[in-house]
Amino acid sequence: MNNPTAMISSTRSAPKTIHLLLMLLAASLFASVAPIRASPKAYDLVRYTGRAGHFKISFNYADGYPGASTLTVTDESTGAVTNLEHQSESMAFVPEKPGGKITSVTFTIDVAADTPEKMKGALVSERRRIFFTLIKSK
Repeated sequence: MNNPTAMISSTRSAPKTIHLLLMLLAASLFASVAPIRASPKAYDLVRYTGRAGHFKISFNYADGYPGASTLTVTDESTGAVTNLEHQSESMAFVPEKPGGKITSVTFTIDVAADTPEKMKGALVSERRRIFFTLIKSK
């Protein structure tokens, strides 16, 4: 290589080539990760709220996977909050920590049907059954 100009131009193009390779690598990594973030959930979360006597009920229904549903009941007279867990194939919930006023909460819903605007159920507290209707939150 007797031509000094050729040597200078080849050393200047090396950073551009490396930059281009890095850009292509980053683009290919992004393209492979983007579909993972855009994948759909296995279920839709539908929120319901309502009251049963002096209890405030907040029900997050996992439409498509009822076992992931969550239920919280607040005793408005004492402020005690009870979290309930899904018990079985039926829509029955029991307290995560037994020993409180609430024994169980059950819902009457056809899990195969479309999500209703209202959901009916019963709360058992201190041997009393209190019926209620929850309304779908907008």
